[in-house]
Amino acid sequence: NDASVAAAAQRELFEETGLRAIAISKAPVCLWESCFPTTFAEWGAAAAEGRRRSHHLIAFVLAQVDSAAELSLQASECERACWVPIEELCTLNQRGDGVPMATVAVDSQQSYERAERWDAAKGSTDLSPVPSISVRGIYPNQVGEGLGRGHLWALHPISQ
Repeated sequence: NDASVAAAAQRELFEETGLRAIAISKAPVCLWESCFPTTFAEWGAAAAEGRRRSHHLIAFVLAQVDSAAELSLQASECERACWVPIEELCTLNQRGDGVPMATVAVDSQQSYERAERWDAAKGSTDLSPVPSISVRGIYPNQVGEGLGRGHLWALHPISQ
């Protein structure tokens, strides 16, 4: 049992990435609720048929980490990693009015270096840069990449 949201975030950060936070917000930046199926009727039908149902409440926190620290990502959940400055991530995923974008145009040649320590440890021979379209818009965007809707929602208060 975690004593606080910040303690849970610290534990999850370490479990998922092997990184420890230098600093972490004590309260969530925002919350995101996710249900599947998305309607009450579909939920009831799925329950009656023994199909998958899920309900999550996700607390987003800000954590500062050392980008030079060695990553230890779970290969079953990630195929690549890159460091993107938070300001750039917000800029890539905001409309002019600061609202998260639903879709993005494939117009940027910007790319980010892969987190080589992790890729090399995983045995990857592909250390090509990660194109910015991979971190733009809602998953799946035009190239089958993007961010989760909740992650884009969390960028809004961070960018203010």
